[in-house]
Amino acid sequence: MHIQLSLFLALLCTTLAWAQPPHKEIKQLFAKYDKIVEGNKDVSVADVFTKKFIADAGGEKSLLGGWEKEKKATYVLSIKPSRTNKDRAYVQRVPAGSKQKPHSSFVVVKEQGKWRIEGNIEDE
Repeated sequence: MHIQLSLFLALLCTTLAWAQPPHKEIKQLFAKYDKIVEGNKDVSVADVFTKKFIADAGGEKSLLGGWEKEKKATYVLSIKPSRTNKDRAYVQRVPAGSKQKPHSSFVVVKEQGKWRIEGNIEDE
């Protein structure tokens, strides 16, 4: 009985580890996101956002013009995988060194094999 329980727990732990979204890839995605918000033209909007998000925002030009200039800040990402879909995760950005509530929350999905931002979650 103990052996079966141990094997079951080991299998469960390894399965959960495989279900985790790759943190490195999502951190790279948000580094690109920050560059777009800062106005850097070297990063493609299609590399950061899903096609649906771009279309819902009114297109690439509308999306690029929608950000106010903010002073640059460093954020810590809290990445949580979806319980039902391995290709979806939820990301919260909290200002580094702060115990404030998350600055922003995002839904990220895998589109064409790469992580992209599908939308944001507003608390309002």
